[in-house]
Amino acid sequence: MPQLQFKGKILVENHHLSVPFHELLPVREKGLSTRASLHDNLIIHGDNLAALKSLLPTNHGRVKCIYIDPPYNTGNEGWAYSDSVNSPLIRDWLGKVVDRDDLTRHDKWCCMMMPRLKLLRELLRKDGVIFVSIDDNEVHHLRCLMDEVFGEENFLASIVWNHRKSKQNDIGVSLGHNHILGYTKDGNHFEIRALPVNESGFSNLDNDPRGPWTLDPMDAPNVRPNLTYEIVNPATGRGYYPPQGRCWRFGKEKYRKALKNGRIVFGKTGRAKPYYKRFLDEAREKGRSVATIWQDVGTATNATKELNHIFGRKGVFATPKPTDLVRNSSLSISLHAQRNRSLFCGNMASNYVLYL
Repeated sequence: MPQLQFKGKILVENHHLSVPFHELLPVREKGLSTRASLHDNLIIHGDNLAALKSLLPTNHGRVKCIYIDPPYNTGNEGWAYSDSVNSPLIRDWLGKVVDRDDLTRHDKWCCMMMPRLKLLRELLRKDGVIFVSIDDNEVHHLRCLMDEVFGEENFLASIVWNHRKSKQNDIGVSLGHNHILGYTKDGNHFEIRALPVNESGFSNLDNDPRGPWTLDPMDAPNVRPNLTYEIVNPATGRGYYPPQGRCWRFGKEKYRKALKNGRIVFGKTGRAKPYYKRFLDEAREKGRSVATIWQDVGTATNATKELNHIFGRKGVFATPKPTDLVRNSSLSISLHAQRNRSLFCGNMASNYVLYL
């Protein structure tokens, strides 16, 4: 498999192994529980690399879903490389702000991400999944890093979410989207949970005893000779073939059975092209697929307003994400065990949410 090469890679490939374990110390006055406990929902304050390593002894292979929001490396974020890798090259990077004038900013970003991704993979369950928010500055590098750490065969999806509704002339193009890359720990053990069906599109105009229904197109993508045949409207005698470049959704024999069972409808008046009758009970059982374009999970502006409302002041965090976005990530997976605990690791550079 092709791999991404960057300055400092050989120095950080195994850095996650040398990071020392730190003891997590609960601080009662910082929490909401009556007693300080590490066996509850946690907010961990500190360097996220050290925080992730501190979780390994008790949470190795236990995390079902991870969402992370690393620096996008836009050149305007003011983050600095801070990992104590024993190398003159890396030591020269320490504490220096990574901005647009830094010709090694992509190398530094990759060096920062690799050991964290490796620790995150260790925390995931066999049927776990990770989602990573990113934009166009580093999405191509992130995809290569994720392929290397998680395996390209475990790539789940590249989700696009509409993070900004306003139109701005950034570079002659108004940029209104960000990316979320999804990878599984082991695709053979992972299962997508279907979403609830939108029932508003179902009705029962003909009082069918099988219940409410909707009409689906009879044609499907691709061209297959056994699925390309003439369908004749019995009311008009007019024949129909699939649209160019497409075929019918099933063969002649299944079509005849569907027609006999009242599953083929020729439009509302019975004088149009064929449609397939799909019943609400069937739709509920199958569910709705998760789309890769998310336009209804809030925007960056919504996230800022949420944060301001919670803290009662502005400027708490520069790049928050809307709660619906994170919630959508966790609800899109099949939870084989009841999720009952969440962990949050964060500093001003990046945030990690882990669901157990």
